[in-house]
Amino acid sequence: MYKEINDTMQIVWSKKLLTLCQKIYKEVERKTAIKLQEPLLGIFPGNKTLLGSWDPKKRLIKISADLFLHYEKSAVEYVLRHEIAHQFVDEIFKKREKPHGDAFKEACKILEIKPKANLTKEDLTEFASDKDKAIVGKIKKILAKGHCESASEKEAEMFLKKAQELIIKHNLSQRGFENSEHVFITRPVGKFLTKTPGYYWDIFTILRKYYFVKAVRCSVFVKKENAFDLNIGSYQYYFNLFGEPSNLDIAEYIFEALLHQGEYLWNEFKKEKRKHNIPIKGNYSKKAFLEGVYEGYDKKLSEEKETIVKESDERVSSLIRTEDPLLTKAYHKEFPKLSKVSLNYSSMQGYNAGVSKGKQMRISPGVTSKSDRGKLLK
Repeated sequence: MYKEINDTMQIVWSKKLLTLCQKIYKEVERKTAIKLQEPLLGIFPGNKTLLGSWDPKKRLIKISADLFLHYEKSAVEYVLRHEIAHQFVDEIFKKREKPHGDAFKEACKILEIKPKANLTKEDLTEFASDKDKAIVGKIKKILAKGHCESASEKEAEMFLKKAQELIIKHNLSQRGFENSEHVFITRPVGKFLTKTPGYYWDIFTILRKYYFVKAVRCSVFVKKENAFDLNIGSYQYYFNLFGEPSNLDIAEYIFEALLHQGEYLWNEFKKEKRKHNIPIKGNYSKKAFLEGVYEGYDKKLSEEKETIVKESDERVSSLIRTEDPLLTKAYHKEFPKLSKVSLNYSSMQGYNAGVSKGKQMRISPGVTSKSDRGKLLK
């Protein structure tokens, strides 16, 4: 079962592919004076074996989304160069030979990659860190048990604490070893936004404080749907999570779950008020309510974390309270120019009710976009 790719991922990753492709073509032109024509670029959902492909008839290079999800960006570039080598053979050398013959080897030399016939995930181990899939699955299962209707409040608290303990234990066991096993990547989450509600920042504060990731708001130009002119559109905001792949898997799961659960609690809150003939409009704000929900859940997690700290020895408890220095260093290297954002929070009613609901909230499985249609860039 592979992850579905939402519209944000498709557009952001496609633009990254285009930038990489243009960089490689300029490099080839400088070295050889040969100018390659840009192909169509596409991203396909994760695949057990296929990492990329070149279709000469469609002039289409496709790259596996799995590379963006679990590998350093160097791996994406490496696979892209492999597929451009195939393009080079077809459109520059114009030789009909076996797919990985002498012409392909010559193209690989120009593109500065190994002339390997079939790239496998094993070939890219230096760019990946997928050794932690088992722990990710285990944590998700524990969180799901805590959300089960048959679980009592005490059992739900126990499952939440157990999940936090596993996350902390896993990350502390990896801390302090600055070697090739640490792979840090970015991953866009959620939908595009024209404005960012205050409660989105509250969610990302939770992810930063308890799930060993960083978050940064970015913008990208999104072409207006069905517009013929590529310049018709607008800049949209989206969030990038940054961290190790296993932590991103968990944080993305929590992000989707919190958004989904927040919507559910808001709808239940409206039903309750209407039941007692209390008008919502003009009195209560969804923004204020959800700000309260996530503040309440933050307090709940903070209490659980403090319990774990108290039960740990002094050395471990001091590590729990300290941010991962490798993550912080890698984050500032990836995003060297960060600016602060001023936040506007709601002054309407609903916040206190939200805090109360947030303190009782359980994590339910996140609902992701089912949009899986491929987007192409010329």
